[in-house]
Amino acid sequence: MQTAVERTGYADFWELRARGELPIETTNYVPIILAMTIMEKNAQAYGLDQVQMDPPIEYDTVELTALTALPLIADVTDTSVPELTELNPALLGNLAPAHYAVHVPKGSGARLTAALALVPAEHRAGWRVHRVAPGETLAVIGTRFGVSTASLLAANSLPARAAVEGDLLVVPTAARPAPAARRVASKHVVASRASSHSSSHTASAAASHRAPAGHPVAARPRAGAAPAGKPASPSAAARRLAPKPATLVAHSAAR
Repeated sequence: MQTAVERTGYADFWELRARGELPIETTNYVPIILAMTIMEKNAQAYGLDQVQMDPPIEYDTVELTALTALPLIADVTDTSVPELTELNPALLGNLAPAHYAVHVPKGSGARLTAALALVPAEHRAGWRVHRVAPGETLAVIGTRFGVSTASLLAANSLPARAAVEGDLLVVPTAARPAPAARRVASKHVVASRASSHSSSHTASAAASHRAPAGHPVAARPRAGAAPAGKPASPSAAARRLAPKPATLVAHSAAR
């Protein structure tokens, strides 16, 4: 929209639509929204008055104070990341920015606020929390999340290696680079190496065909040129245009 406004000078949707300045998806977007609004307000006229509407979704809202990962919120609220994504369609990834009003299942807002206070703000984008289950040890929890027992002890200020059932532990998981970025980088490296190898091979082949130093290089004869030492034979066209021998002309004049 902004590009179309800057290009035409019109800030009116219908004007831009009439001029064909908008993509087809954008062109249909506003009319669809208006049509849905009209149909909802006139449900009986459109035969929609008998449709059973879904009950409104109930949720708690918590304003985040730092960049926070959805898996961390899911740990605290006993829900899944896909469920959180459905409650927060504005989020396109697994991270919620600071000052974002995140929606969580009804009744879990206060629990989330208390749990986030245990995790340092600068680590909420990567760290996790875990509630100790019956029979779990720090070694088992560390193996599950890929951290050492010593890291768990330090992050939770625990004096002993025993984990108490029901405790909410902070898990200092290490942030991992995105695999897609590694794959893209590797493609560039491979392409660069292939280009370098091809250039080296071409230069090497050209060097192998060069004449040794001090030796003259013979020029290649042009197509159709006569070999050296032999007179060039006239072409068929030249033979047709050449004058007849003088003897034949004299003989004709005598007749």
